[in-house]
Amino acid sequence: MALRVAARSTPALANSRTAATSLVLLPLLEVLLLLSVVASMRLPDGVLIADAGLVVSSAGVVAFGGVTAVTRDRALGVLADVITTRPLSPRYWVSRFAPVAAFSAATSLCAATGVFIADPAHDSHRYALTLLCAIPLAIVVGACAGIVCCVAAIAWRDPFLLSNLLAAAFPVTAGVLLEHAHYPVVVRQIVGGLPLTWLVQFLRDATSGAPAGVTLGHLGLELVVDGLWLAAGVGAVLMAARVMLRDGRTLALM
Repeated sequence: MALRVAARSTPALANSRTAATSLVLLPLLEVLLLLSVVASMRLPDGVLIADAGLVVSSAGVVAFGGVTAVTRDRALGVLADVITTRPLSPRYWVSRFAPVAAFSAATSLCAATGVFIADPAHDSHRYALTLLCAIPLAIVVGACAGIVCCVAAIAWRDPFLLSNLLAAAFPVTAGVLLEHAHYPVVVRQIVGGLPLTWLVQFLRDATSGAPAGVTLGHLGLELVVDGLWLAAGVGAVLMAARVMLRDGRTLALM
């Protein structure tokens, strides 16, 4: 029931025309934008850059969508009930992220297919890797990062501040246009602890014929980073809930 209500309250799926625009037209426009940027900058391996951009976009959609759902609950007064009873309720959090995750998967399918069609080589291996591995992982990454961003939706005046900052930073920190190995040492160490960095590197390795050990190692690093972010998000949500309960500020969520 919670999933059904959450899906029906998703603005992008309000009616058939809106769904068609969100699931088909917007992904195709995103593909055209990515390919035009790559062509204008004359970057090598533009298809890989487009796929990496789609991976980052998939995660961003999930994170922002989850924050939007929690913020809507805050405006309706629902969030206060959750915070005062079960702030880590699996049913609540799954119902807030599952619909937007399904939406992200559908749009990414259309966008990745568009990139595959535009690819002169029609590399089916790259297409399958992006569609069946990188994008599903990116959706999970987006949920992990989204839990962290939801702390702003719970306790901050601007509920979208953290998600907006991460959405702007991830395309750069993940190394969509430029491999993060070319960044200065200090910057490289910082971005190594952020989500999506090693997932994009894994995609580069897997499509460039890098040794399997290196490729799987980068994938393992991504999973470790995501696990740490998920743990940090859960801890931050619980801490924010306890602070608001202690200070009697749950009415601020209404």
